[in-house]
Amino acid sequence: MLKKKGIFRERITSTQDEETLAQEQDRIINNIRQLFAETKNRIKEIQLENSKIPTSDPNYQLRIQRFNFLREKFRNVLDEFHGAENTYIKQQSERIGRQYKVIKPNATQQKIQDYVSNPNSQPVFQQALLRTSETKEAMGQVQR
Repeated sequence: MLKKKGIFRERITSTQDEETLAQEQDRIINNIRQLFAETKNRIKEIQLENSKIPTSDPNYQLRIQRFNFLREKFRNVLDEFHGAENTYIKQQSERIGRQYKVIKPNATQQKIQDYVSNPNSQPVFQQALLRTSETKEAMGQVQR
């Protein structure tokens, strides 16, 4: 779980290639989701095993207690995962909004919100940086 939070934090603060970070984050998230699915299935198996044990069995209460603890712990981890994911989404939206505001300082809050909430939006900030770099390069060529 800590690695999941770390990849979110790294993605927000990093200047590395967005695509590389996105691929790494997707890989980690897919691994986590696969582990969650496997764990959920295993918990269901344990529940089924417990249902087959007679209540008179001396280990029955202990198994039920352990099962309930395990299920609660799993729910807590899921909640933590979703919390980290939601925090990342919020921070990413705020970052994109700030970048949009830098590029288009006269943009209204509604324009910014529309841009942030549109999944098909082009990366305006990266395009502006690229144009700035190209402009500087062209100026350098002209000055020579």
